[in-house]
Amino acid sequence: MMEHSNSVQVECQPITSLEDLLAWNEEKTPHQPVQITRTPLAQFDCDGRPLAGCEQPKLLVCHDMKGGYLDDRWYGGHNDPSAYTFYHWSLVDEFVYFSHELVTVPPCAWVDAAHIHGVAIYGTLMTEFDAGAAICRRLLRSEETVDAVVDRLVAVSRHHGLDGWLLNIENPIDTQQLPTLSYLVRRLTERMHEAVPHSRVIWYDSVTRDGELRWQDQLNELNECFFRLCDGIFLNYCWTPAGLAASQRRAGPRRRDVYVGVDVFGRGCPGGGGFNSVQPVAEARWLGLSAALFAPGWTHERLGAERFAAAEDALWDRLARLLPVSGPARLPLVTSFCQGRGLRRYSHGQVTDESPWHRLSCQQRQPSHLQGSRPADLPLTDADGRPVPAAFQLSCPAALGAAEDGERAERWRAERRRIEAVCAAGESPLQPGWLAHHTLEDALDGGGCLALANRSGRRAVYRLFSCDLSPEVGAGGSSLAVLYALKPTGGTTTDDCALCADLAVPADGDTVSRVMLASAAAAAEYSWKASVESDTDSVTCLTPLSADRLRDAPPAAAPPGPAQGGWITRLYRLKGPSAGRPPRLRSIGVSLASGGSALLGYLAVHAWPGSETEG
Repeated sequence: MMEHSNSVQVECQPITSLEDLLAWNEEKTPHQPVQITRTPLAQFDCDGRPLAGCEQPKLLVCHDMKGGYLDDRWYGGHNDPSAYTFYHWSLVDEFVYFSHELVTVPPCAWVDAAHIHGVAIYGTLMTEFDAGAAICRRLLRSEETVDAVVDRLVAVSRHHGLDGWLLNIENPIDTQQLPTLSYLVRRLTERMHEAVPHSRVIWYDSVTRDGELRWQDQLNELNECFFRLCDGIFLNYCWTPAGLAASQRRAGPRRRDVYVGVDVFGRGCPGGGGFNSVQPVAEARWLGLSAALFAPGWTHERLGAERFAAAEDALWDRLARLLPVSGPARLPLVTSFCQGRGLRRYSHGQVTDESPWHRLSCQQRQPSHLQGSRPADLPLTDADGRPVPAAFQLSCPAALGAAEDGERAERWRAERRRIEAVCAAGESPLQPGWLAHHTLEDALDGGGCLALANRSGRRAVYRLFSCDLSPEVGAGGSSLAVLYALKPTGGTTTDDCALCADLAVPADGDTVSRVMLASAAAAAEYSWKASVESDTDSVTCLTPLSADRLRDAPPAAAPPGPAQGGWITRLYRLKGPSAGRPPRLRSIGVSLASGGSALLGYLAVHAWPGSETEG
C-alpha cells in the first residue's frame, strides 16, 4: 500500500505498478489496522437457533464504489457523516475491497470494522485491458518473478491483517505463459495458507484454460483448472439457472466454494439487481452455492445520501430473512453501537464536539439483528427502476448432483424447504411489530446509538444479539457482568424497559431460560412469566446492583464516568445454575411495553472478576 501524507493526516492508496509492488516493504507503510485478528463468531439461523456443525453457503460482499479509495482512504477519517458506511456485518462471511488498480489493499479502517465483527477481508490483484496484459507478460515471464510477487503479496497481507485475495485477471494471457499463470494461482494459495492459516484465495471467472478472456458464468471445463488450484471461484453475473445447476454438479463437495455473482447494479444479472438482489442469492443458496454480492453501495450511489439509511436497511432486511446470522462467541462483548460516524461527538451522554465526523475504524460492534421500516416513498424496484414482487418463486432446476446421506442430507432438504418458504412469504419482518435501527440524533459515547420501538400491541422482546458467551471457569469466576445504558423516549418510563438475556440450560444445551434485567420497581410490579411472550421454559427477573457496585465491574466493561443527558446505567451479575457451572448466554434482547420506545447506548458483557462467594 502506498502512502501520501499532507499537513493533516496520512492517505491510503493502492499499489499501481509491478515495480512498486516488488519494492514494497513494511518500513514504507508503517500504519496498520488496530484489529489485526478477527473476533471469533458463532453462527445461527435467522431466528437465533445455533447452527453448530452445519456447513452453510457463504455470503461474500465485494465493495466496488466509484473506483474505491474515496473519503475512506484517510487514516484519520473525514468530516462527512453522510458518506457510505457498512454495518450489516452479521450477515456477511467475507468482504472484498475492490478497485481497478493492480493491487487493492483495503484501507485500515475497513480491516478494523470487518475484523471486529469476525468477517474475513480480502485485497484484490487485478489486471485488465492492454495495460493489464503488458503487466501479465512481465509478471508471468518466469516462476522466479511469480515467487517474488507472491512474496510481496503475502507480506502485504500479514502487515495489513488481510485474510486473502481475489485474483481478477481480465485480459488475455499468452498461451506459453498459461503454466506460469497456474503456478501463480497455486503458489499464492499455498503461501497464504502457510502465512495466514485461515486465508482464502478466490479466482474470478474471466480467463479460460486457453488464455482467452471469456466469462463462462458457470463452473465448467474451461475454468475448473483454476478453481482446483485455489479456494474458490467468483462466477460472472450473467449466469442461467441451468448453468448454476451444472456448476453445483461439477463442484461436488466443494459447492460452497462456488460464489455466484450477484450485481446489485443489475447489468445482466438475473433478478435485475437493486432490491431484487435477494432473488439470485436465494437461487444460489437453494443449490448449496455461496453468493458474491457485488457493489451493494448501490443504495448510496444511486439512491443518494439522504435516502441511504432507509435503502440500506430495506436491501438487507430482505436478505436477512434468507441468510444465517453471526454473533459474538468470545468475551468481552463491549459496544456503544456507534457506526463510526456522527453529526457530533458524545461522551458520557454529553456533546463534546459539535463537528460532524466519519471514521470507520471507530465503528463499534453492531447487533446481529437490525430491522428498519421502508418508507412509502421508497418503492421496491430493481436497479433499473422496474417494480419487483415482494414474493417470488425459484427457477433453478431441482437436480442436486451427487446424493448425500444421513443427517447432512436431511439438513439440506430442510434448508431448501425454508428458502422456498421465505421466497413465497414476501416482505414479512423477522420480528413483527418492531423497529430497531441506528440514529445519529443522540448517543452515550461516539456518534450514535440504537433506537428501538415496540409496535406489536403487547409487551415483547426484540432479539439484538445471537451469541454464545460464557466465562471460563477458573478465569475470573464463573458468572457474567452485564452492564447497559438506555434512555426511554416518547413517554416511555424507565420501568417499561429491560434487557433480556436467554441462557442455555446445561442439562441439554438446547433448553433456554430467560432472565429479565429490569429496574427494581419493575421487578416487583410485573409478573414477567405472564407478561413477556417467551418460548423458554422459565422467566425470572433480576434487579440492578446498587450504583456503588459499578466500581466492581470489569474495567473493560464499564463506560468511564457517570452517564448524563437522561441516560440510565444498570449493572447485573448473571450467575451459573450451580457452583462451577457458568452461565452460557445465547441471546441478548430488549423488552419494551406495548407502544414503548427507547435508545440503547451501551452494552457490555464480561466475566465477573473475583470468586463465586463475592457479591
